[in-house]
Amino acid sequence: MAREAALKPIGRLNTGLHEIVTGSVRTMLRTVFRLSIADTRPLPPGPVIVAANHRSFLDPMVVGSTLTRRVFFIMARQHYERPVFRHLYRLERCIPVEHEADNRGALRAGKSILDAGRVLGIFPEGHITRDGRLAHAQPGTAWLAQKTGAPVIPLYIGGTREALQSGALHRIRAVKVTMKMGAPIDPKSFASTRAGQEDITHAVMSAIAELGGEVYPPAP
Repeated sequence: MAREAALKPIGRLNTGLHEIVTGSVRTMLRTVFRLSIADTRPLPPGPVIVAANHRSFLDPMVVGSTLTRRVFFIMARQHYERPVFRHLYRLERCIPVEHEADNRGALRAGKSILDAGRVLGIFPEGHITRDGRLAHAQPGTAWLAQKTGAPVIPLYIGGTREALQSGALHRIRAVKVTMKMGAPIDPKSFASTRAGQEDITHAVMSAIAELGGEVYPPAP
């Protein structure tokens, strides 16, 4: 039911409330964290994947409030059901998924968003990195790109870990937050094989690393 609700037509009320929420978040990010955005461009029409590094609970706020199209996120049901933010997550049409070792539920949910011609926000590392450095990415982003033909746009987010670590609201620090956008990566330029998925994953994460002046670690 939650997945159907997230994908049903979006009315004026939901759109208006979404714009109020994202506008307020954007103002907060610019005021408190001096948000700086570099090289951002309008997102193309049709299905799009925006893929970013993940260092803080602030990251979805940065992505969702700054791009030119509405971004839909997948999130763990255990967080989705928290009473404090549940209504906000429903307003934003987040899609909750159960935790599964193989992530099949998350992949199905992500594909449904893209099949509807919408923008999927995804963090390829799969979790917030503990030390802030880029971690090895899971293959889901590449699989979704291959299955739907959606371009992947890499995003680098900096400063959020220093601003808010581990979701501890009492530890918020007013440090500068940045977001940079890379060139879109076309999945059709890669082989439609498992090796092609690995190449897409490496291309996406290497682009994110380059935007942040970092190096994507080689596979173990």
